[in-house]
Amino acid sequence: MDNKKWQDKLELGPLCHEQFVDIDSLPEIARLGIQLSGISTMVDTFHLQRSDPDNHTVIYTLAGQGLLKTPEGEFYAQKNSMITIPARSPFSIQVQTSPWKIVWFNLNNITRWQSLYNRQPLQPFNYRAMVIFHLLGLIFHEKNKSLSETWLKQLEIYLDESLNKGVTATREQDRLEDLFHTVNSQLHVNWTIKRLSDMACYSAAHMHRLCQQRFARSPIQQVIFLRMARAKYLLIYTNLSISQIAEQVGYPELSNFSKRFKKSIGISPATFRKSVLIDHKVD
Repeated sequence: MDNKKWQDKLELGPLCHEQFVDIDSLPEIARLGIQLSGISTMVDTFHLQRSDPDNHTVIYTLAGQGLLKTPEGEFYAQKNSMITIPARSPFSIQVQTSPWKIVWFNLNNITRWQSLYNRQPLQPFNYRAMVIFHLLGLIFHEKNKSLSETWLKQLEIYLDESLNKGVTATREQDRLEDLFHTVNSQLHVNWTIKRLSDMACYSAAHMHRLCQQRFARSPIQQVIFLRMARAKYLLIYTNLSISQIAEQVGYPELSNFSKRFKKSIGISPATFRKSVLIDHKVD
């Protein structure tokens, strides 16, 4: 491939904002083959061009629109889409509709991610985009190493599902994935083991086995995990009251939410929110 017309360049305007997670801040990401990752909001000026990149690039769009140019053509990245650019493939990417909010990964060119060479550059809809954004945001803010490892394991699952789906996924994994996508979009619902099993058309015992294999948690523990992840995100990124957050994630009674949050995270919701605000002031 002739890469001479592709020149390495980076233009980043003053209104752009980025948060990074790399091997210096979290060495554990190295085992996933992640070299660098981040959450970025690109406003007005952003243009990245690479002639012969050493690593794979993966970009999930959360809002706005980006324009990807490759030797194969032009592709418009809209909300919930996923861009994959294999190593050694020249590309140019820039803001098309501002602000363009993305979560992105530079992945090492290792066996684990070889399926990227067989993918189309743009997947128009990938509902994992928002979940991956939530998880990387939690990892960025998390001070507790054991909790960071928990979020990282969940991130690993969703990255594998996004990038290796069709290579390693089974029908049962697909069905389980679809079920918990529905759960994650309706956390206010009273999810019971019967409701979960009926939706997936599994017996309760089989549902339990599948969840243990996939998440190392029971079905209800996985629901709680998703609820706590969403609660932490809402505490960090919104001004919603703790009562409102409790209702959104399925706890009509504030006291029940507070007890569950403290049991899962180690501190109360109010203390967690206060610690995040202090961190921002220090930064």
